[in-house]
Formats: sequence, structure tokens, C-alpha cells
Amino acid sequence: MSNNNKNMAKFKVKKGKKSFRGPRWNFIGKNREEFNVKALFHQDCGYRLSENYDQINKLTGWSYNFFPFYDKETKSWKPGHHKNSVRIGWRCVNGDDIELLAYVYIDGVRKSKNLLEMGLDEWVHLNFKETESYYTFKVIKENGESSVARFKKNSTKKGFLGLFIYRLYPYFGGKIASPHNMTIDLRYFKKFI
Repeated sequence: MSNNNKNMAKFKVKKGKKSFRGPRWNFIGKNREEFNVKALFHQDCGYRLSENYDQINKLTGWSYNFFPFYDKETKSWKPGHHKNSVRIGWRCVNGDDIELLAYVYIDGVRKSKNLLEMGLDEWVHLNFKETESYYTFKVIKENGESSVARFKKNSTKKGFLGLFIYRLYPYFGGKIASPHNMTIDLRYFKKFI
């Protein structure tokens, strides 16, 4: 896999913050069935939390719902991306290794599956594909190790006006904010390797 810097974006979060800063290109896009991205977690992405150690941080993904929705179960308004969205998430499992996860919100219900662990300063290729029945996530490390996770989807998803999605960018949390400054590189591709 080539690691040239064309179309690469750095995302940085400061200590005590949750939102990573970086370019937000293609914020709203056509409702496509696939996306491909390479990611690199810099050394500063290693961390240990004393609580909520299992929280999933968002790396990338997209949402099919732009507008907030009322959750009858919790009797509260929630962001649209907590209704129907697909994401690749991550967390540091031991201070040195990154665990990648696939997670989705389907009709407001969150589901997640572990993909694989990788080291810091190591590139990984991520693929998401939607079919009529499934959301499928695939990850491949540079050494060839790979993993796949699949979620059955509801056929009722119509998307943002049925035509558009909006891209989700890196975010630290859950409940705990970033314990120190962190940096992630992302490169979006048209085709899977």
C-alpha cells in the first residue's frame, strides 16, 4: 500500500477536548454504498483511562439522518447520527495498541463488533460497503492481517432526504475527554485496495 501524502488529512484533538480539528471536506455527500479510507494513529494516540476504559472513539463513518430525532424510550431529543449511521471506531486497549471496531446505529439502537488490534504508527486500510441487507466492514493491516464484521440492516432506511449522507469525523469519547493531545492521519480513496 502506498503511503504518499496526496489527499491526506491530519486530525488533532487537544487534552481535555473531544472533537478533533482537521479539514471537513465532503461534509455532505451523495448517498453511496461504499467508502474506503486509510488511517494512521500517531504515537500520541496511546492512552490509559482509569474509568470508561471500554468507550469507543469515533474514527470515521457516515450518517443517514441529518436532523435530530425524538427517542420515545429515553424521552429526549438525540442527534440525527444516533438514529441511523455507520462508523469505524477505536480505543487504546493497553496504552500501546489500538483496537478497531465496527459500530452502527440502526433505528436508534447501537451495536458494535471488534475487528482487530494494531500498533501505533501503523497504517490500516478500512472499507465499508452497504448492500440491500447488510452493512459490511473490512479492515486490512499492512502485513495482510484482516477482519470483517457484518450487521443486518433494516430495510426502512431512507437517508437524508433519501439522497444524501453526511460524513462523520474523528471524535474522542464517550464520557471521557482526551487525556492528552492526539493526532490521526486519514486518507479517503475511491477504491478499496
